[in-house]
Amino acid sequence: MNAAHWHLLLNHFPITGNYFSTFILIIGILIKNQSVKNTGFSLFILTALIAIPVLFTGDGAKDVLTSIGQKNEFYIHRHEKLAENAFWLSISIGIFSLGALIGRRNKKQTRILTITILIAGLGNSVLMTAAGNAGGQIRHTEIRPVNQLQNENSIGDVK
Repeated sequence: MNAAHWHLLLNHFPITGNYFSTFILIIGILIKNQSVKNTGFSLFILTALIAIPVLFTGDGAKDVLTSIGQKNEFYIHRHEKLAENAFWLSISIGIFSLGALIGRRNKKQTRILTITILIAGLGNSVLMTAAGNAGGQIRHTEIRPVNQLQNENSIGDVK
């Protein structure tokens, strides 16, 4: 398997992991159960760890696209920027989640940290969705916005 295979295999886990971690944390907050919240924190840490090989296989996937003549700079660059931001937010959430699991603090500090992680998780859900969609658009023209497809086609018509 090459880097593109690994990238495509792994890239779904941080996206779905972030959704699932956020959902579990919301449930823990709603039912006021620290064990459920701790499960959400643990899943955020796991999601951050899985994001590491996804990031490191991205350049290899880009190299594979170049080698087969399928490099599309606009879509790759947009995907890279969104994915990099989502990666760093995921790592930050993982670090804060580790602090929530092992840190000893008062109730107010714990509540603030939990809400901070929840808000970051919700934001990263949006960011990861955008990064995943941008990555899909690199090779899947059927998911590109119609106006972009029209612009791409009209550029080819200019002589």
